Amino acid sequence: MKAVSYVINNHDDFKNSLVDIEKAKPTLKERDVLVKVQAISVNPV
Repeated sequence: MKAVSYVINNHDDFKNSLVDIEKAKPTLKERDVLVKVQAISVNPV
């Protein structure tokens, strides 16, 4: 599954702080729920 990770390499370089990564699909336990997110929004304040 796709994920977005927050990485700080340089405090002046915020453009490259969010990176797309690929993660393994988590294994669900008895009381877990997997939610599919189709869109998000980030407010660049």
